[in-house]
Amino acid sequence: MAPKGNFVERLQINEIMRRSADDKATAQSMISELDEVGPQHASEESMFKPTITKKAASMRPRSASEMSRGDLLKREETRRKVKERHAAELDSSMASHPKLTKVAQDHNSSRLKLREDPESYTLRVQEARRIRDEKLDVAKREKEARELKDCSFAPVLTKCPSYVKRWARASATKRRQERTQLSEYDTKPQWR
Repeated sequence: MAPKGNFVERLQINEIMRRSADDKATAQSMISELDEVGPQHASEESMFKPTITKKAASMRPRSASEMSRGDLLKREETRRKVKERHAAELDSSMASHPKLTKVAQDHNSSRLKLREDPESYTLRVQEARRIRDEKLDVAKREKEARELKDCSFAPVLTKCPSYVKRWARASATKRRQERTQLSEYDTKPQWR
């Protein structure tokens, strides 16, 4: 059964049905009582009747587009004025305005100096990178020296026998010759 009546009556019916979901008979009897009483029993408070004030009557009527755009523009203007007023209050409330010291004024220029000297930027970056790399290398060598200082192993090196040196030189020469011979007979095009 769909609820009948005006909005207030439908709300009452829905509330009754929600509260007494277990007791259907009670809910149905209360709904039938509401149906018997009818809409003429509605209270005066629930019936809204707008009135037009003298001020509203004296104003010229506006179109829907005027109301929507005009209200939006008026709201934005009000926000802007409030923001400006707030900023002015903050400025006036500050007792003293900060001043830069001489050191801060001297260091007030750009560190990159792109406007003053744009050509030297890459040179300055390369120089800074070189200095950083040198510092890293020095730190790396110092770290290795500290680690090796604690090392107790000291290998004893003996000279390699002369026949091993001759054999190593001969095999290296042979490999070099084989590579040159292979490159002469290489038929693959070089562009691949």
